[in-house]
Amino acid sequence: MGQNEGQFGALTGSALIFNTVVGMGIWALPKMIYEAGTVASYSILIFCGFISFVVASFINELQGAANAVKKANLSKNPKKVLKEDEVRLTDPEDELDRIDQATIYTVTERFELTSAVQLILGDWPAKINNILIILSIQVAVCAYIVTFAETFRNLYCRPLTCQSDNFTEDLDDSEKAMCGDTQYTEKFIYTSAVILILAVTAPFCAMGVGNNTSVQMLGTIFRWITIILVLIISIVRVGDSDAKFSTSPTNWARMPLMFGMANSAFGCHEALPSLLFPIKQKRNNVMILIITFSLIGFLFLLLSTTALTAFDGPEIADLYLLNFQNDCDLVKSSFVRMILTFYPIIPAVTNFIIFHVVCQRNLEVMLPLPKVLTKLGLIYQKIFLMTLSSLVPLAVSLTITNVGLIFSVGGAFTTIFSSFFFPTLMVMRSRSMLADVPVKNPLASPMQSNFWIFLVFLTIAGTVVANAIAIFFL
Repeated sequence: MGQNEGQFGALTGSALIFNTVVGMGIWALPKMIYEAGTVASYSILIFCGFISFVVASFINELQGAANAVKKANLSKNPKKVLKEDEVRLTDPEDELDRIDQATIYTVTERFELTSAVQLILGDWPAKINNILIILSIQVAVCAYIVTFAETFRNLYCRPLTCQSDNFTEDLDDSEKAMCGDTQYTEKFIYTSAVILILAVTAPFCAMGVGNNTSVQMLGTIFRWITIILVLIISIVRVGDSDAKFSTSPTNWARMPLMFGMANSAFGCHEALPSLLFPIKQKRNNVMILIITFSLIGFLFLLLSTTALTAFDGPEIADLYLLNFQNDCDLVKSSFVRMILTFYPIIPAVTNFIIFHVVCQRNLEVMLPLPKVLTKLGLIYQKIFLMTLSSLVPLAVSLTITNVGLIFSVGGAFTTIFSSFFFPTLMVMRSRSMLADVPVKNPLASPMQSNFWIFLVFLTIAGTVVANAIAIFFL
């Protein structure tokens, strides 16, 4: 990359980070906040937002640290060298003396988290990290399938009229609820929608259309139109004298899931190196992260607060947008209600394709697949990777129909490791490896005390243990 090629300023960097972090999880927050208890949930959301910033600052530090580790040949996975060179290269002090220490931390190469793990921690941690990233991607794919199927079911079974119910609660097979005036059950329509999204998107997943910038831009535009519309409508409702904030007592059984939900909401740290690297003035990265994560936290709190004020807590849907479907008192325009209710289908489809393609590529790297294939062999391999990428999401989406639960469990057992654990472990290790370097890393996190590393690890352990207890014993 040339000096200015592909680079952008602080404002663009902040916008890209903001847009990457704020995903579908934002619409599952209000219900989870109410179920876990409003006061406790707000506290958890603020705390997890802070922890997320701490880890983001660690990832920023790793950009300089990984470059320094590579320049000083301190890698845990060094390349093979000649016998006569081995003694010289294994002496860190000699190697550090040979390097211009003033530029050792200069970011000349971008290190994604996967490559940084291999460089700093070695092969086996890198393989474990790759598996966790694939599982984290699978969680996202599951959530997008359920989002599509749940929204499709509601639009099909609940006509867009003021006389219809707003949304359908979590599916209950024992009740065998019928889909409107049709002869089909809502469960059948939901299952059909799951199969539909897999079938319709299969050609796009096979062609790798997820890389298309226009596809991502389309989803981004609709996302922000929807967020702005929802906030305006809800804030107007909050201004009414009858509006009252829905409070709920602390539910200790749901609190662990709220931790998982918050981790998912503030996740996507794997994408940060690609967004931080092109920023021109990298010394401002920490301030950019502080401002960006503060704005993200504010948006989460604002949207959740207006949701719990515009609607009664027990009535909030798993996907908050479904509350607008047939609430004619709140939204008189049927066109606006249709846009808000239909919106989840757009990011569900576009993001499903994007994440499905990424999952295929990660599996292709992980699995010992043959490198040289005929055209027919390549087709069979593509079908195999697509099938493997779809099996778990298909099974989960037919079993769990609650988007919030998927994000919560996924955030507690997969995302928290790939987004939080490995970056923190790498920072701890890289600081030890570079302890003999007399100059300071200009991209160093302001959280230099080991207390912050301990706090992140404690948060991870507490989240995993608490969720395991809540799921298997409560």
